[in-house]
Amino acid sequence: MEKNQFIHLIWVKVVFGIMFIENLILYCDYIRLMLTKIFDIANSMKLFDIFANGSKSKVAILTYHRICNKNDDWSLNPLPVKSFKEHLKFLTDSYNIISLDDLVDLVEKKEPIYEKTAVLTFDDGYKDNYTNAYPLLEKYDIPATIYLTSKLIGTDELVWADKVGYIIYHSLVDHIKIDELSEYNLGSKFDKYQTFSLIKRKLGDLSELEKSSFIDKLANLCEVEIPADAGCELMLSWEEVKEMDENNIVFGAHTINHPVLPELTPKEAKWEILESKRVLEKNLQKKVNHFSYPYGTFNQGVVNIVKDLKFKSAVTLDQNLINTRKDDLYTLSRMDGFADLNFLKLFLSGYGDYFYYFVKLKSKIIANNPRLNKMIMGSG
Repeated sequence: MEKNQFIHLIWVKVVFGIMFIENLILYCDYIRLMLTKIFDIANSMKLFDIFANGSKSKVAILTYHRICNKNDDWSLNPLPVKSFKEHLKFLTDSYNIISLDDLVDLVEKKEPIYEKTAVLTFDDGYKDNYTNAYPLLEKYDIPATIYLTSKLIGTDELVWADKVGYIIYHSLVDHIKIDELSEYNLGSKFDKYQTFSLIKRKLGDLSELEKSSFIDKLANLCEVEIPADAGCELMLSWEEVKEMDENNIVFGAHTINHPVLPELTPKEAKWEILESKRVLEKNLQKKVNHFSYPYGTFNQGVVNIVKDLKFKSAVTLDQNLINTRKDDLYTLSRMDGFADLNFLKLFLSGYGDYFYYFVKLKSKIIANNPRLNKMIMGSG
């Protein structure tokens, strides 16, 4: 290993070490200040750029959801438009960006793939994919794939997670106590973010009926009524989908109701996947070849259903680069398009997945640390 590479590797390990220490000593101000300085120094030395440039043998599939400024925090945490522009500029300067169709075709034919290749994807089908992301993708001539939750397209309906978000962020009460989920503070914006994240995680394993019942209870406790037009102009229309479909954007299936597929019976899971595919193919008048597992969760039974339904690929959300020589086309890894460009570069370098698994084990690093939350989720 060359001297410079060794020094850069040490820097990244120092960053992870500081994060670990911070969690152990309950986030004291001194360590938070040190972490800030470490990131500032690493950025000034272009370490994140060097590491992002060092991962040449793997492909990065990036995941986005919403691209907009935070006018409606109650919905999925959006990536600010400015940050998305920064991502696209960095990627076009440093990466070979190809479509998911092209990636799958190259893998199937076992043809060589350029070093530092990236693929862009979006989940769910939010309208700002059309109003904010699409013009920028056109400007940079970048292909992308958008996975649609079919039931929501062309409607004002809210997915269950958006309902939870609307209730929490519009509540004026400072504290709620829920039997199933203990007690939560809602006194500050950050308290609401924490509560929103925790409740979403808790509800993920419930059936649709159980989710609906819980959301009704939550609305009563928070003293919030969701207006009938809350979802107005939130999701894509079929007209917008068809326009993008004709201009370098590929659409994939993402189920009808966005359930946790492994929690369903095989019959229910097959219906969610097949019906979503059928709805898209009916509206687009073309074959739909790609699928995204809601929440990135799957099991072998779900994978087998996707294969049996003749999809060509399926993607997860496990924050890894993919090795096109080894990875299965039906469990392709993706990584989030983090708001902080340096954080994204860290993941593109191949080192970010270590931090991701650490965060999963020590979730309080993000949940209790406003700086890291801001870094990952974007400015409030």
